Amino acid sequence: MFRNPTLRVLTSFFIAHLTQKRFLRVTAWLLIGALSVTTGCIPIRKLIIAQDPAQEGGKGILYPSAQKPYKLQIGDVLSVNVKGVDQDLQNSFNLSSGGFGGAIFADPGSQYVNGYSIDEKGDIDLTSVGKLHLKDLTVTEAADLCNKRISNYLKDATVSVKLVSIKITILGEVKRPGYYYLQNPRCTILEGLGLGGDFTAIANRKRVKIFRQVNDITEVAILDLTRADIILSPYYYLQPNDVLFVEPFSGQIPSKNFAPITVGLGILSGLVTVVLLYYTIRNSRN
Repeated sequence: MFRNPTLRVLTSFFIAHLTQKRFLRVTAWLLIGALSVTTGCIPIRKLIIAQDPAQEGGKGILYPSAQKPYKLQIGDVLSVNVKGVDQDLQNSFNLSSGGFGGAIFADPGSQYVNGYSIDEKGDIDLTSVGKLHLKDLTVTEAADLCNKRISNYLKDATVSVKLVSIKITILGEVKRPGYYYLQNPRCTILEGLGLGGDFTAIANRKRVKIFRQVNDITEVAILDLTRADIILSPYYYLQPNDVLFVEPFSGQIPSKNFAPITVGLGILSGLVTVVLLYYTIRNSRN
């Protein structure tokens, strides 16, 4: 009847036990248990982010910004654009005439060619100027230092410095995991997760891990996005090279495992139906 040897064995096993009511009851309970595991519901309160009863009634809550100025680190890439009266001398400072070193509007991979990368000593080698130590400076402080050094060569110059290597990685229970380049230096964790296509159905919003590299130290924090005061967290605003990992709810089965389980439950439920039909017909005759 069945070509699959496993199905033949299961069918023979069930037929051999058709007269055993205890076996029928056990099978039914197994089916109910399996269905409850795979179709368990997640409470709505665990799916809503930034919850706070005080927000109800149309009254907003004001939170101070927790963002701190980012300090440049080894490996960061900067674009430096110099504008001055002397066009020829101006172009000698710029790596590309495309604006901001040609990096910010180009493909992300080209920024390492058209930008200035901070080396292991914390320096950049600025064209026509030489070494500048920028590690542990903010972007504004780096721009001031560049402007001061370049003014020795080019009068009335305007120097713009941009951080172009703002990359984050998103993993776990999101719809589009991967790495993303950011144009907004004030990108929040919510915006970052939005780039990943939002959460999956079994994403645990109470356990979002963030890995942050600060010089030679890696910080690891677990964030509860269902809390409204997440805005006050120092991890609310993302920094370059942050890695986000969204954990699944404990006990939930990832959707990629549903197919074989569904097939197995379908076979089991079919066999239970046959058993129930058999007993119904037999009892009706008695």
